[in-house]
Amino acid sequence: MVAALVGASALPLPALYPAAAQPVPPRGGSQPGGPALGVFPANATRVTAQVQKVIGSTITLEIQDARPARPDLPMGPAAGTIEAVSPEPLPAGLAGRRIEATITLVGDTQASRWLVSEIRTLP
Repeated sequence: MVAALVGASALPLPALYPAAAQPVPPRGGSQPGGPALGVFPANATRVTAQVQKVIGSTITLEIQDARPARPDLPMGPAAGTIEAVSPEPLPAGLAGRRIEATITLVGDTQASRWLVSEIRTLP
């Protein structure tokens, strides 16, 4: 019986909390606990998009075309379907319409949001 217990205890025991049992790998950056926050630089993208839905001040856009909105600012990574927020009231009847608008990515590497402005409906 003693041999059975000794033999069993020689095996590694599974940790109750596996993440706590292993060292945390370094995450880079100079701040403890993770990389330094990266704030998105000023950007502006002029898009042509199909409006999927509008709820309050939030608009869901399916991006069809993206180009620089201003020559002095880089473009944001506008592609696919995005959700954007308007700081001003959105025009009525946008759902299902094709629009041209300026979008800007704001925030940092932990949280970001698209802002939409200069909305113009297309025929």
